[in-house]
Amino acid sequence: MLRYIHGHDLSSLPRLQTSMHLDRADQFQRRLGWPVTVDARGWETDEYDALDPLYVIWELPDGRHGGSMRFLPTTGRTMVNDHFRHLTNDVPIRSPFIWECTRF
Repeated sequence: MLRYIHGHDLSSLPRLQTSMHLDRADQFQRRLGWPVTVDARGWETDEYDALDPLYVIWELPDGRHGGSMRFLPTTGRTMVNDHFRHLTNDVPIRSPFIWECTRF
């Protein structure tokens, strides 16, 4: 099942929330070797998770995370504008019609 969940509602599905952050740690830190933050619970989170993103999460039949994406409107803070402006020739992407997708 696909779920569309805003960050402020994610805690209402603790099994899905926990397995998503654990899977992100596995993917980004262990497999890819990225310098990401993993907390004492083993969760990978970053500053953009605190901005109430929209998560699109594939929920497995047992309630665990099968895959996901995180979306943020470009009218606020985004990774591309904060860290990857070199990819856009230093032109910020800001539009109510464009959303950034990360952490897939």
